[in-house]
Amino acid sequence: MAQDTSNTMTRLQTLQTTVKWYHVEFKAEILLDTYSTMLCDQSIILAMNSSFVDPLLQFESQLRITELSFKKAFSLPTLNTVKSIGKNPEEIRDLQSLYENIFNVYEDTLIILVSKDFYKIQILKPSIDAPCLGLLAAELSLLCSHEDPLITQQAITGMNYVLKIAMHQKSKLVKRKSSMASDRETSNPKEITSDFELLSKTMQGDRNKIAQVSKIVDNIYEQLYGNFSHPMNVVLLRVISLLTRAFPKKVIFQLMEFPVPADNALLLMWQAASADSSVAPQVLKTILSILKGKPVEMEETLIERRRFSLDATNMMPVAASQALCTFLPVKSYKKVVAKLFPEFLMALMLQLFYCSQLLKDTAQNRSIYVRDGLKVLLNSSGLKEVDDALEKKNFWDQFSQVMDHQYGIHLIAKTLSECNFPQFPETLHYVYKVAVEGPRRSEDSIVTIIFFAELLNNFFKESLPKEFLVLFRNWINDPNPSVGKMSLQKIASMAPVFSELENVCNLLLPVLDAFLSKEYTVVIRAMLTLRNILSKLDKTIYSTVCTRIASSYCPLMDHVNSDIQCMAIRHFGELLLDMSHYKRMLNHVIIGSLVPLLLFLESNETRIVNACRYTLTICFSQLKWSISHLLKEENYCFESVVLSICNNLLSSYESYITDLISGTLGFLWSSRTFLKKGATILVGYLGKSGAHLLLKEEIDVMIEVIERVARDEDPVVKLLAEKTRKIFREIAYRIASSTIKQTFRRWAMMFHTKKLKLIYDLANITSLEESIPEDFTEVKPEDNLGNVAEEKAEYLFQEKRVSFAS
Repeated sequence: MAQDTSNTMTRLQTLQTTVKWYHVEFKAEILLDTYSTMLCDQSIILAMNSSFVDPLLQFESQLRITELSFKKAFSLPTLNTVKSIGKNPEEIRDLQSLYENIFNVYEDTLIILVSKDFYKIQILKPSIDAPCLGLLAAELSLLCSHEDPLITQQAITGMNYVLKIAMHQKSKLVKRKSSMASDRETSNPKEITSDFELLSKTMQGDRNKIAQVSKIVDNIYEQLYGNFSHPMNVVLLRVISLLTRAFPKKVIFQLMEFPVPADNALLLMWQAASADSSVAPQVLKTILSILKGKPVEMEETLIERRRFSLDATNMMPVAASQALCTFLPVKSYKKVVAKLFPEFLMALMLQLFYCSQLLKDTAQNRSIYVRDGLKVLLNSSGLKEVDDALEKKNFWDQFSQVMDHQYGIHLIAKTLSECNFPQFPETLHYVYKVAVEGPRRSEDSIVTIIFFAELLNNFFKESLPKEFLVLFRNWINDPNPSVGKMSLQKIASMAPVFSELENVCNLLLPVLDAFLSKEYTVVIRAMLTLRNILSKLDKTIYSTVCTRIASSYCPLMDHVNSDIQCMAIRHFGELLLDMSHYKRMLNHVIIGSLVPLLLFLESNETRIVNACRYTLTICFSQLKWSISHLLKEENYCFESVVLSICNNLLSSYESYITDLISGTLGFLWSSRTFLKKGATILVGYLGKSGAHLLLKEEIDVMIEVIERVARDEDPVVKLLAEKTRKIFREIAYRIASSTIKQTFRRWAMMFHTKKLKLIYDLANITSLEESIPEDFTEVKPEDNLGNVAEEKAEYLFQEKRVSFAS
């Protein structure tokens, strides 16, 4: 009977008879129950150690009991809540003692597991999923960011215990390894269990825990920043090391989001993140990916991310530059640094460009971090000689000043080459790969081409191999004009190899396309490059592309920039001299170029006039026109030159006259008076010589254009326009006559060409002005030929207007 009574007693009643806290039994039932649970669980775990149960079943049971104990212990109310139950100091003291003993018992249970049951973990490691310490570490890490400060403090304390247990566990493993005689047991790396692996395995199995890593890192930073000398800081930094081992990419990204420059708390966290060499590749590659970004550029993936920076811009690349000073010098990172040297070097070159261009107005001192990162990279890679050489060139001091980024990149590449740095092959290979694949951003091209070209200059003392030509060709029309100019300059130095290429035309097309650039310096550089290539090109190959090249010069002959215009005119003449044995191929291009060459003979700039005379002389020689003497200073008269050209056109190139008229009409709208004068005269002579080739609709358009010119403020232009309008009215009248007469007139012109005579007599402009009758009355546009010819449909008129006036 006594035995049955004893069996029915609850655990709480048993405890009440053996401990002194019975006077608060109804106020602290949860504490007593938890305490009794801890004792019972510990007894069961100890009993299992003495049994002959299968080790796997033992471990699973002990793990389950430990997890239940953990949840029971950490579900208790806070210590302040427990203290509030007591009514006097003695009760409060007893409650606090009971509260603390609960955790002491739990700690003893964990130590028992580590010290006596560790062999089970080694035996059963292939068949278990989540070691107990990993679970505890993960749970405590999450509680470290709890809103209640008391729970946070308790969690940090618990984390300290867990880490100490893990360290104790590791030391046990080392002792066990030294005492093992079996090679099988000591040679298996999977048997080496550490606190890193425990945390990693446990948290990788729970995505909800992974999502909390960022919050944990933020919380640790706040605690380190707020209380730098707190004794728990070592434990917090150890957590950073654990998290970095488990989630290197996520932790490093989080660490790069803190303010720039880094404070002492962040520097300690960086050092903790670099403590484990096993994750060195992941850590450095993550920093590298951040370093390749552009400051101030907001990535879509970063919009939701919490930031501590004072500004709303992306300063992560700047932080990554500063972080290199912590991570690169780590000895255990040396092999990975050597492997990633080319990528880090180019990434820092990009940051040099960004800091000097994009941040110069808002963050002038941020380039210092790039400088420090570059110095550390050189010294960590065995390139102290390069560092010293740059120091002698006063390069490092210029980082704190306004420095031309192109000069800086050029100087770094040149100094590396001069010192024959051993990483040259892999660096050239990487830069070539970037060049082939194309930079991530258009502005990155300038960094790539400067660095690439300088490396090649020091390796290939003469002309570059033709394999590199394709790269520079692709860069010619880059949005950055500096890239285009450097590419053209490099291509010019490769002129000797062009004759060895199979498809020269395709390689020259980008150079010709550069003629259309809005950047004048690019156009000039393109023409100089082309001229350099043509001077060394085989004549047979030259002849296959000369027509296309000659046609490309023509639009530049009336360019608004006088330097480009003058160069285009002279280079066109030089091309004709080069191709003097291929005259027939270029005659149609020469005829098409006559309009601008003639009109700019009247230019106010002497160099343009001389260029036109030089090229026209060559043109006349190619066309076999004996009128070059008219271009000499002592014989020169603009109208005489125009008259002679038109007479020669009638005899041999009559079919081109209408195209020349169309090209001349555009100059009538020019704001420059000499062009309007010359165009008015030229269109008059061309109309006179090609009257039999013109249609009525074309004449109407010309008359309308000339009438607008006749309203010009300049009196000379007015007089010339009136004379030209009279010429076209006469032509229109003849066209309006009978069809039979018109057909007969055209046949007659085919067999008998009548040479033109002077029409305007510019030398005697006064007499020209007096020659206009006083009773001359202007005929309205709508009346001309209205009574002598049938009106055509309106759409025909509009079509011809577009053709001639555009």
